[in-house]
Amino acid sequence: MNSISITTRDSGQGEEPGQPVDGQRGRPPAGRFPEIVLLYCRQAAEEWAGALSAFESVSGFAARPVLVPCGAKVEVHHLLRILESGADGVEVVTCPEGRCRSVAGNLAAARRVERARRLLDAAGLGADRLGISSMEGGLTEDLIERAAGRAAAVRPLGPNPMKAAAAAGAPEGRRS
Repeated sequence: MNSISITTRDSGQGEEPGQPVDGQRGRPPAGRFPEIVLLYCRQAAEEWAGALSAFESVSGFAARPVLVPCGAKVEVHHLLRILESGADGVEVVTCPEGRCRSVAGNLAAARRVERARRLLDAAGLGADRLGISSMEGGLTEDLIERAAGRAAAVRPLGPNPMKAAAAAGAPEGRRS
């Protein structure tokens, strides 16, 4: 069984290191703007320890960055679970092709994102809720730009239909 360890960085504003960032300070009210989860590879963006504070208030969308050890660790069920929990979209940011320290982790991530996109499309939820891009040595602004791009792709789809179920506390289906 594959597992993923998702951690966040301390933004220096009172969160405990390694704890999820609630992002409520300075963030647009829930439901008014698309919520984008940005899964970014430690290898592609490790040096951005202060990136979280920049994501807490972004005009037109709410972004939640999540550090993953490698894009190869992101599985289809992780992407679907993030959407099931209410996010409107997910952008996976990996190392550029040929520069992955895990040899082909970025290629594995791309295959998994594409598989999840096909599932979303077949379910009528919109494949554009998921995306993947690569970067190396970019800036916090580059991450914000990728999140903004995913928000723009998600806007025409409207709110994630699973968001209402998540907010209502609907019981989860059978886990596989």
